[in-house]
Amino acid sequence: MIITEDRACVLIFPDQSCPGATRRVAVGIGVAGVDAGTPLRVGLIFGLFEAGMPLLGLLLGHSLARTLGDAVHWIGAALVIATGIYAVVQGHPQPGEQA
Repeated sequence: MIITEDRACVLIFPDQSCPGATRRVAVGIGVAGVDAGTPLRVGLIFGLFEAGMPLLGLLLGHSLARTLGDAVHWIGAALVIATGIYAVVQGHPQPGEQA
């Protein structure tokens, strides 16, 4: 049986659409074949990354906030203002563009 990308994605993640990285993992597992331990290994690795990345973000954010100190408020304000200006500029039609 040939396992195509869509079929592998449905077999491994039946209730979700497959974004790029997930699709590549599903295809790789489908092509390589699945033994009894593969789903457990894949689940553990994905689980470790899903749990580890937010913790890493908290640690890095905490140390960065301590380093930047009071300047964080001004940096945050500047980012919010820049985002607002960008949204307004993108919302207006450009010259030669129909509304």
